[in-house]
Amino acid sequence: MSAPETIDTDVTAFVMELATTGDQKVFAALDALFEGLLPILDKVGSLAEQHKLVELAVSGIRRPESLAPLVANYILDNECGGLSVHPRITCQPLLASRNTVVQEFGVLVLRELGIRGWLPASSLEEVSGQKGIREAAAVLGLTEDLTKKLVHHNILCGKRNKSGHAWRIENSSLNRLLMDLENRKSVVKDAISVFLYGKTPGPRHSLAEAISDIIAGALVSGGFDLASGLESLTVEAPARKVCAHWDDCVTVAELAERCNVHSENIRFAIKAGVIPAEKRVTNGRKMTVIDVSDAEKFEKDYIFAGSLARQIGASVTNFAEKLMSTGIRPVSGPKIDGGLTYIFLRQDLEAGSSSFQVGSLRSSLPRIR
Repeated sequence: MSAPETIDTDVTAFVMELATTGDQKVFAALDALFEGLLPILDKVGSLAEQHKLVELAVSGIRRPESLAPLVANYILDNECGGLSVHPRITCQPLLASRNTVVQEFGVLVLRELGIRGWLPASSLEEVSGQKGIREAAAVLGLTEDLTKKLVHHNILCGKRNKSGHAWRIENSSLNRLLMDLENRKSVVKDAISVFLYGKTPGPRHSLAEAISDIIAGALVSGGFDLASGLESLTVEAPARKVCAHWDDCVTVAELAERCNVHSENIRFAIKAGVIPAEKRVTNGRKMTVIDVSDAEKFEKDYIFAGSLARQIGASVTNFAEKLMSTGIRPVSGPKIDGGLTYIFLRQDLEAGSSSFQVGSLRSSLPRIR
């Protein structure tokens, strides 16, 4: 297919007027758009073809919303069986331009491709060459720092040059990543931004880790907006109560709430072997859970020093030390097994020190079920 026809008929007059007024800002945008369209439309031949490209560049400066659909059509019509190169790579000369007018035009083209519902080809094209970190970041729609982290996590193939300063990212790895994410996206009812997802409780706290999980099939992707890039990547929102469908176990957070302590206290108790626990997988996430009977037994037989202090209105700061000064030995704690806080057996408290009036606490503490 030939390049899109120009939508302007007075290009020469416009260029002459531009030369007369000397508007450097517009001229710079025109020159940058010409350079950006050149590799996309393959207009590197005769003078007539280059003149046609000048006409298109002028059209893009004057009415970008009219030229963008034509460029999008050109990209799609040249790949009738689907795109083997991701559109963001094709539009990289526009997206990575140092001219903001040209960058915005690249976004318009991608929006048009998104509206037309472009499809990936059944097989990918090996895109030769490399990109600098700035160009690679523009392709992905990420900051340079986040792009480097994808290299560090072996998601992208790239390395620094011998001087150790300039980065080079393989074009083929950029294409594989973008296409892989496109092919793995699903219709997600409750989607959440990856960056927000990383702030929720759970093992994933970075974009790179989330992308790794999507590729591994451990996390459901809702896809990303073509015009925005990976900064808009979404995943399935984590359920608030992951174990709600399990009748035989409780989560660490649920047991912590029942015991009136922080979740880390429970995790340390599990690590110390005071609370039996196991790993289960739900929604692609591995969770630590406690059997209901084990959780009920722990709440019945043990108590955290801080929780007990709050129950009887004592100072939490040195409460454990006061208990130990009476000869009551904790089963876990900082000086026992490295635990976060001290844990005592209720029967030891009742037998060793009636002054703390712990006997009545058994009936007052909440049950798990």
